[in-house]
Amino acid sequence: MDSPERNTSYSAKLEPRILVFSAADETSLKTILGAYQTYFSSLDTPRLIDPNAFIDALSSTLAKHRSKLPWKAFVIVRTVEDLQNSFGKRVLAPVRSSRPVGLHMVFNGQGAQYAQMGQELLQYPVYNESIIHADKVLNTLGCKWSLLSKYPSDYIKLA
Repeated sequence: MDSPERNTSYSAKLEPRILVFSAADETSLKTILGAYQTYFSSLDTPRLIDPNAFIDALSSTLAKHRSKLPWKAFVIVRTVEDLQNSFGKRVLAPVRSSRPVGLHMVFNGQGAQYAQMGQELLQYPVYNESIIHADKVLNTLGCKWSLLSKYPSDYIKLA
């Protein structure tokens, strides 16, 4: 089986790319940056088929396919060698976002399996209280409908 031709010009200058890292807290972000630094320093550059595509894919993945959490750090790189040799020196110190990350959506899964599924859970006080609390939160966010209105009135036990 023929192997793909390896790119031996991996030290050629590339366009600058920004790599954005985020985490829930500063300690976690520093841990993530340390893990990436370890990975980059052990990267077998000559085995990369296309170092340019590697950096493009990494930049895209970090920017588009990772959670946007409040603590952020970034680095601008041009080559894989930038990642290997000076990642730790290039990455900017972690900073906290100026505004809190808010709730964007609630995803309930793939859809209900049958009508009124889950109503029997209201017999448990913790579930009943969580529905009442969720209704209050939705109300403070400007929700025009009541979560409680989705259940028959004899199911919800208001405190």
